[in-house]
Amino acid sequence: SPEKADRRTRPALQIAAFVVVSLIIYWPLLSAGLFADDYVIVDASREGRLTVWRELFRPVIFLVWRPMLAVTGLSAPLLHAVNIILHGINAALVARLAQRLLRDRSSGLAVGGLFVLLPSGLEAVAWPSGLQDVLMTTFVLLYLVLITDEVRVWWKGAVAMVALVGGLLTKETAIAAPLLAAAIGAGLELPETRHRTWKAAAISLAVVAGFIAIRLALLPVPASYGVDLTRYGIKELLVRPFATLVVPLREQEAYRAPALAIGFVTLIVVSLRLASGRWDWQAVGFRV
Repeated sequence: SPEKADRRTRPALQIAAFVVVSLIIYWPLLSAGLFADDYVIVDASREGRLTVWRELFRPVIFLVWRPMLAVTGLSAPLLHAVNIILHGINAALVARLAQRLLRDRSSGLAVGGLFVLLPSGLEAVAWPSGLQDVLMTTFVLLYLVLITDEVRVWWKGAVAMVALVGGLLTKETAIAAPLLAAAIGAGLELPETRHRTWKAAAISLAVVAGFIAIRLALLPVPASYGVDLTRYGIKELLVRPFATLVVPLREQEAYRAPALAIGFVTLIVVSLRLASGRWDWQAVGFRV
């Protein structure tokens, strides 16, 4: 039917639109060349290696770069283009998740637009080796979109698990994906979808636990991953991600334009206050 055809084409058009926006914003990067570790990873990819780190195993970036380098040689514009396109795809996936949670298409598009424009994402997109961050985000977002879908189809669950494993082999921070799925599941409208998402998240936690066990058996934990379990250390773990989202500026940029940093914080506080006035305190979803 025309309605079903529209549902199938709308996500594709949304992805295409966000990719175009990402290309427009980051177009100057195509002539930026390579930086620092890029050369090391390029050489390793050409040699067929799967890692260059003693304590890290992130083979996916090497598997992605090797065929591109074999076809094009040292093509910095292509490596930049891959990051830029993936960033647009990620924005579209964020918009899809937001539409599902907020139950409003325009709000979801606004969230996707905020994601694609957020200054804190610049380093990962601009640095070719940042593919490990950008692609890991793609895998995790794809996993979340599939696992929280209201339509129950077996292959979506299978692809979601493949995406989860792909994320884990791209960068270790993908271990947070099942927890994100459980949190998103709490905000879903239909009880059956919510419970199905939680079951899938529990299975995903088992997959992550298996990955961690194998990972620790083969490689030590990087020294930089160690966190002192003090009250201050725990506070930093909880606060810094939110601080980065609220004020997506480097320290020197915040000092240079303090009014902008204060404006970001004010915007968030005012927005939360306005949003709270619309909450339905009696709704089951709000209590969850």
